[in-house]
Amino acid sequence: RGVKLQALLFRPVQRLCVYPLLLERMKKSSQPESQMRTTCESAFAALQELNSEVNERVRQMEARLHMTAVLLLVEGVDHLIEAGRLLHLEALVDMKSPTASTLNAWGRRATYKWYVFSDYLLVCRPKGEGFAKKALWPLAALRVAAANTTPPETHASFAKKPERDKSERDKAEVFRVWHEEKEKPLGEFKCWAQSETDMLAVVQRLQVLIDAAVEQRDDMIQRGMNRLTLEG
Repeated sequence: RGVKLQALLFRPVQRLCVYPLLLERMKKSSQPESQMRTTCESAFAALQELNSEVNERVRQMEARLHMTAVLLLVEGVDHLIEAGRLLHLEALVDMKSPTASTLNAWGRRATYKWYVFSDYLLVCRPKGEGFAKKALWPLAALRVAAANTTPPETHASFAKKPERDKSERDKAEVFRVWHEEKEKPLGEFKCWAQSETDMLAVVQRLQVLIDAAVEQRDDMIQRGMNRLTLEG
C-alpha cells in the first residue's frame, strides 16, 4: 500500500542485483560436487550475463535520450534523431581554415562545439544559451591527424601553404581535419583542443569512428553491387 506504480514496475530490475548474492550464499552452504552447487553455479552465471545485458541496454537507452536532448537544442538537426544513431563524443574545439579569407567565418579562429555521432560530425556555433548548426559532415568522408604527424602527400596542403599564425603551428594541442573526396572538397581545417591530452583523446576516438563509418559505407556499396549483379 502507498507504493507508486513506477516503484512496483522497477522492483523486478532491483531484484536482479539481489539474486546473485542469494545464489552465492546458497552455493557456499551446499556440499562440494553436489547437484545443488552445480545448479547454483549455473544460475549465478546466467544471472550475471543477464545483469550485464540489462545494464548495457540501460546505458544505450540513456545515451539515446541524451542524444535526443542534445539534438532538440540545436536548430535544424532534428532529422538526425534515429534509433540506430548514437552520440559518441562531445568536445569544444577551436577551428579555422588556413586557406580561407579572414572575411569568411572559417578564416578566423573561433570556438565550436563538436558532436560526433556514429556517422556524422556536427559542428555547432554558440547561439544565445545554446548552439546552432555550422556544418554537418559524414564521418566516412573525413580524415584526421595530430599536428606532429604528416598526412599522406595527396592531402598535405598544410605543409605546402604558408600560415599566418606560424607561432601556433607546432603546438601540441593542434590537429587537422580534412576531406578525402576530391570531387567534393570540404577544405582543410586547423583545430585546437583544450590541451594535448584532449587532442589525443579526440583524434583517437574520431579515428576509430571514422574507420567504422568507412567500413560500413564500403559494406553498403559492396552489398549494392552484389544485388545489382544478382538482378542482372
